[in-house]
Order: sequence, then structure tokens, then C-alpha cells
Amino acid sequence: MVYVSRFLNYMSDYQGEPGDLRACLQALGENSRAKFVFVGSNVGLTEAGDSWKIIIQSLEDLCAYYRRDRGVDLLVVRSPFLIRPDLPGDYLYRLFEGAEKDGRIALKNGHGQLVNCMYVERLAELLQDVFVDWRGELEVLDLLPPQGVGVEDMAADLRELFPQAEVELGDGTPDVVHVPQGDNVARDFYQWDAGDNPLGQLKS
Repeated sequence: MVYVSRFLNYMSDYQGEPGDLRACLQALGENSRAKFVFVGSNVGLTEAGDSWKIIIQSLEDLCAYYRRDRGVDLLVVRSPFLIRPDLPGDYLYRLFEGAEKDGRIALKNGHGQLVNCMYVERLAELLQDVFVDWRGELEVLDLLPPQGVGVEDMAADLRELFPQAEVELGDGTPDVVHVPQGDNVARDFYQWDAGDNPLGQLKS
């Protein structure tokens, strides 16, 4: 069973998520033989953490409880934000819609920040391998975003895709992304990475 957090659709509505996740875990029953993967955010809680980051941490704590005290065979996957630009409600879909309707694209993040998102297909490919070669001792799997792709690169791609639109960078505080502690299991064991510039293939 896979539960994908609504937090992974960037800047979307995540109301009620803790209750929804608890209901799924509760439905498994104690010592269920089912394998459960919770896909949450790779954005970590900082000292000045926003309320949504505290909720992310609480979701991981809930998973840890069900693994430790209820015997659920459970893996937490910390993922970059997921994108599928052809799906209404998706973050890129909303940006593209704004470009078409309003002639304006406003990015929350600004200069010097890395793009922390990947196509949902990259996650699906990894999860298939995870279930085929399940590692019961693994509790958390940290996924890194595409390497070396900055918000400035994303803005340049958007200007190329929508030359009629004004693209604005924000001034948000950079998020702190979890990095693998010790071995990079996703890369070294599952031969996985998040892919290249998320907007690059849209221009081809």
C-alpha cells in the first residue's frame, strides 16, 4: 500500500492529512503482513519551522509509532515535490494557467535556491523497485532533488515557454532538504535519481 502526501503538490491544500493517514494505518490492523509506504516531503523542520513543516514531522512520527508499536512493515520515503503538468491542480499546471490567463508567473522562491521537484513518474519507477526488493530494516529513504537546477534556471525555462508572460522570482527563505545519512540507498541500491531539469523536456 502507498500513501502519497498532499504536501507533495506544492502549495496545495493539505487540510485533514494527519487524520487521513491515521485512518489508512489503522485499517491495516496490528501486525498486518501488508507493506506500507508513506511518501512525504523531503523538506526538514528548522528552528523557525513553519506550521506545515511541523505537520510533516508529525506525519513521520505517526508512521514511526505504527512501525514500532503496531508492527506495521512501513517505509517512509522523503520525496521532492511531485509535478505532472498535464493534471489540473498540479503546481506547474497552475503556473502555466497563470501565464495564459494573466500573463504573469510568480515563483515563491528566489535567487540562489535549488528546484526541489521531480516528475511523478520518477517516484513510480522507484516504488516499483522498492516493493520488488523490499528492505525491511530500512525505515527512511531520503530522495534528493535534481542536482544543480536552480530557481533561476526554472525562471529562464518559463520565459522561453511563455515569452509573453512576466516571470517574477520570490524572496522566500530556502527550504532545508533532508540528505541521506550514510549510504545513499536510492542511488546505490536502487540505482535511482530524480532526473534532470524538470522543465527541460517540455521545451524539446
